[in-house]
Amino acid sequence: MKMYEVLERYVNISSSALETNNRVLSSLRNHGITEPFLFESFTLGYANGSIPEMGKESEELNQKLSACGLLKNGKELFKNRLIIPIYDENRVLVNIVGYSLHPNAKSKLECLKSEGIFNSAFLQNSSEIVLTCNPLHTLKLIQQDYPNTTFLFGSDQKYIHFIQEHRIRKVFFAFEGKTRLFYELSRNGVSAKRLKIDFEQITGKKAKDYLDNLFSGNDIESESFDTIKEIEKDRKSTRLNSSHIPLSRMPSSA
Repeated sequence: MKMYEVLERYVNISSSALETNNRVLSSLRNHGITEPFLFESFTLGYANGSIPEMGKESEELNQKLSACGLLKNGKELFKNRLIIPIYDENRVLVNIVGYSLHPNAKSKLECLKSEGIFNSAFLQNSSEIVLTCNPLHTLKLIQQDYPNTTFLFGSDQKYIHFIQEHRIRKVFFAFEGKTRLFYELSRNGVSAKRLKIDFEQITGKKAKDYLDNLFSGNDIESESFDTIKEIEKDRKSTRLNSSHIPLSRMPSSA
């Protein structure tokens, strides 16, 4: 069994586990995730801790589960987490993210590696996209007919590259933070804006009207000019410091 086949099998097992786990499904409903198409389109699943048993089928399979990171010290990496497969633009599985639904989890997000961008197959054809820092927030926005939404994980650079490669002209940040990413996009000609979204309001019949009003421009903020100046100052300071070589480190002449 090849490595990608191991990952695909894991995704299928997790998807089946979610379908029969009423407790987790109820928790997702409480978070506002209700539409069946979300589960089907993104092959959402749940890690119930059964993967160590899967590894007992053969030593080769057990080694592959460990090699790809699904098993660590004999324990399932994503145990008790929502499973979110990450596909590339051609719908090839490239990564898996696990999100904890427990409110007090120290680490909410785990991933096998930093590779991939959630929902990239749709985003690549969009002129503007929405970034969140929470997978559930992303799913809620997609559910409300904002399918050009993704959540951040891994390095900022892969998002900068993706946005430039696909000529995305506008990016909405639906959270505070990631100021440097915001700045880098703005510096490279992308219109970057922040939205203050109350995700508790994205429920019921008025949710779509609430979001449409936000995205229409009534509550959009640009990054603080003082913050941008501070980043510029920091960049210049870093360049100056890196270009200054102490005399003691200068190579001696032959």
